[in-house]
Amino acid sequence: MIRLLHRMIFIPIMVFHLTLLTLAQTRYVQPSDCVTVKYIAGMWSDKDSGQIAYLLKVPNIAQNRNEYDLYVKDTTNRTISPGRKLLSRVEISDVTWFGANRKIAFLQMRGHLRHLVFADAKTGATTEPIKTSMSISGYTINDAGTTIVFSVEDEPSQSSQISPPTPHNIEIGYRVQSAPTLSDGYRTKSVFISRLTKTGRWSPPEQLVVANPFTHHKDIHLEYARHLSLSPDGKRLFFTYLTTGIPSSWMSNPYIKDFASINSSMEVMVLYDTSSRQTKLAFDNITCYSQPIWSRDGRSFFLVTHSPVGSRWEAEDITNNQISAKDVNLFQVEADTGTVSEVFRHVPPLFDDDGPLYIGANGDVVTRTDSTSVGHFRKNGEIWELQSTTKLPNNGSDYYMFLTANATSIFGVHETITVPEDLFSYDPSRLKIQMLTNLNPEIQRLTLAQARTIQWTTENGLPVKGFLFLPPNYTPGQRYPLVIQTKGDSGWFTCDSGPNHYPSFAPQPLASAGILYLIRRFDDSWNYQEDLDKMPVGYPGQISEAVQNMNIWESAVDMLDKAGIVDTARIGIIGFSRTGFYTEFALAHSRISYAAATTADNVHFSFSEYWLFPSMWKSEEAMFGGPPHGLSLTSWETYSVSFNLDKINTPLLMEEMGNSTQATSADIFSAYLADHNEIRIGLEHLGKPVEMYYYPNEAHQLDHPLARLTSLQRNLDWYRFWLQDEKDSTPSKRAQYERWEKLRQIRDSTTEKNEGFRIISR
Repeated sequence: MIRLLHRMIFIPIMVFHLTLLTLAQTRYVQPSDCVTVKYIAGMWSDKDSGQIAYLLKVPNIAQNRNEYDLYVKDTTNRTISPGRKLLSRVEISDVTWFGANRKIAFLQMRGHLRHLVFADAKTGATTEPIKTSMSISGYTINDAGTTIVFSVEDEPSQSSQISPPTPHNIEIGYRVQSAPTLSDGYRTKSVFISRLTKTGRWSPPEQLVVANPFTHHKDIHLEYARHLSLSPDGKRLFFTYLTTGIPSSWMSNPYIKDFASINSSMEVMVLYDTSSRQTKLAFDNITCYSQPIWSRDGRSFFLVTHSPVGSRWEAEDITNNQISAKDVNLFQVEADTGTVSEVFRHVPPLFDDDGPLYIGANGDVVTRTDSTSVGHFRKNGEIWELQSTTKLPNNGSDYYMFLTANATSIFGVHETITVPEDLFSYDPSRLKIQMLTNLNPEIQRLTLAQARTIQWTTENGLPVKGFLFLPPNYTPGQRYPLVIQTKGDSGWFTCDSGPNHYPSFAPQPLASAGILYLIRRFDDSWNYQEDLDKMPVGYPGQISEAVQNMNIWESAVDMLDKAGIVDTARIGIIGFSRTGFYTEFALAHSRISYAAATTADNVHFSFSEYWLFPSMWKSEEAMFGGPPHGLSLTSWETYSVSFNLDKINTPLLMEEMGNSTQATSADIFSAYLADHNEIRIGLEHLGKPVEMYYYPNEAHQLDHPLARLTSLQRNLDWYRFWLQDEKDSTPSKRAQYERWEKLRQIRDSTTEKNEGFRIISR
């Protein structure tokens, strides 16, 4: 079945994209170029027919929205084309191929509700099998398309809602109630099943009653239910949800014990029999990383997770100190008996959510073994044996995602850090990779900054790799300003921050402006456990995590300084999410005097954050070794940003997201801004240069084109101003530079107070 994947193939260098030699590269990259890049938002292969469905995300700056087009591409057609556009301007997810006539199921957002939709893969004609007024959050369908299981979010319980005060309460005063927090858990979900009847109609959805596999308590409201996966015959349902009732014996597992120290509930895996309505535990551990894939006969399923508690694999993990969150393996589980066998050990941490790429009719498994290798495994008795390895072409910078396979070929998305995404097919028998699309031809008309892979070692002996973006007109021997991006990259196409659209990161625009740009690189050589093993010692709680990240960038600057590449007086640093905390820590404690910085929508581990968000108490106390009082108060005073603002002298740009919550200057202390304002107002009070912008309509990661464009342009202006003393001459930016000149005066003065500059962007 998978005979053509048996051959070991290695091709060192290949050209993947059409080169338009007749087009002269005319200009350097601008922020708008990054925002208009089209990305593949999902790819789903019909492994038997050779068809691929993919969702293309097309930013529309003029209308400030993202448009999604669903294409179907026949991989047997070797011409370079996008394929057949099935649906246009749709917002869909969770695509599944099913049925003898190969239909497509997906979730489509219309208004504020997600609907389950079936589409004909040839005509695009759609039907809606489930009529419900509820928004469907997840679903699964059996191979024949005769059974559907779907989940919907429950309405918040009355006990979790705060009733508004009555007019009389307002007059006489009323008790202030505690707001519901994340410590109360995720929104629960109800799961329903519906079957296609003999009359061709779908049965009314029946709500599943699930018995907790540990306490046997029956419930219809499941916390964070996900990973729904029906067996091919529709008789068994795999899913996960959060519970607090796990056995105490599981606490012998180091990973579970560590997880429990900062989490009150854990994700368990269960199997539900759709006929008997019985529930049982599916696997003896927590946290499922991949979507479970069933064997064709429906007797077993495959998933990526940690070794079963009490197993010989767990013992081996503990002996080898491979017990981190990233140390996971691919297992097969027999549905009837629960018997577990290990298919592949040490799934690469960058691809732990992939799962098997293909399962043959004979039970053979094809799965990813590293960033460019695919292994073919066959079961011999109870042991899985590697039959062969297929090596995808790689010249050291190729990145492959959304991989899938059939009996003869491998399909997926190819890109490099300077080449945008396109679909490809790879036929091992022909020793050839075939590009199937050319989705961003306009990129070929630009002069891109090239990224060089560099290596260095921290003072604790941790080996680190990075992508160093060089200005297009880079001159050896010249020292350049440098901006450090503290969140890593695996090698995907990076104009802004790649398909994830992290705020503030602007590698190509900044490099095009003559500024070196450095990102940590995570590739096959990266071992997360090594990061943990090389943590600095002697710090309370988890502070060594921040110290290690500070040391990574100090060591990088030392290396680049010795090489005569970087101007150490002109270094900037950008942090987002958790790495924003690392950035604030570095600004207060690093031996590097950063000339400019940005933090974006980050956790602070601050004093106000601790009290504002009870859901974070466990993680905050774990960071500092205890709460901000008693014996652990000294740790907070020494390391928390709240008590170290006086040490921060770097001009700081803060960008915060609102998750659709508006905030005006009169409502500046909204829940989304209060903890960030501790930093901003504290720095202002101390006479430090700081400016904060608010994106009320954006979630944690920027998505709307105008917000992305504005963040990119603002950070480009910010670092050109502080590192190059350059200003954009656009008249509309005059007020911006007047404010920043005042910030420069604040930075240069030890006594002058800052006043008269903008707090929040509108």
